[in-house]
Amino acid sequence: METASPNKLTNSQLSVILILVNFVLVFILSQIGRSSNDPEGFFTYAYLIGASVILLGGFAFTYHGKQYRLAKWLFGISIVFGLLYLAFFLYLTALAGAYQH
Repeated sequence: METASPNKLTNSQLSVILILVNFVLVFILSQIGRSSNDPEGFFTYAYLIGASVILLGGFAFTYHGKQYRLAKWLFGISIVFGLLYLAFFLYLTALAGAYQH
């Protein structure tokens, strides 16, 4: 079993904290200027989904070992949600194009 050095554990803990701070900042960014009846409010979550895929992917493939297996699972789940969001966005765009006249 691979044991991580104290320096690697400290770095990974700092990375997790920075990822969480970035998630909070991206969530705040997605909420700025949004009103309660804004129809485009749903599309502002693309920032949050994109950031989750990039940040979790960077963390999952930077740190190796059995203790980081959860990060790889979270990255896989974020990829699935990202693809579902993209498919739903493309569906809504095609549906809007059908009703343009």
